[in-house]
Amino acid sequence: MIITIETEEKSYDIQADADSSIYNTLQILTERGMLPFEIEEIPHNIYSMRKKRKVSTEVSYRECGIHQGDILKIK
Repeated sequence: MIITIETEEKSYDIQADADSSIYNTLQILTERGMLPFEIEEIPHNIYSMRKKRKVSTEVSYRECGIHQGDILKIK
């Protein structure tokens, strides 16, 4: 599935497996220098624009109810 991850400065369209954890995606983006923080600073929650609430980064996209085309915002 394709999702969008937004920061204050940038937006990334990411292809992710629905059963992978959000944290794993954020870790990969951080390691590649695409996110403005270090691995130790990866947030435990991320804001879902569609659901209008924070969701845990510790579980999979499927477990959080994140679907194709959703936008996740790092605040």
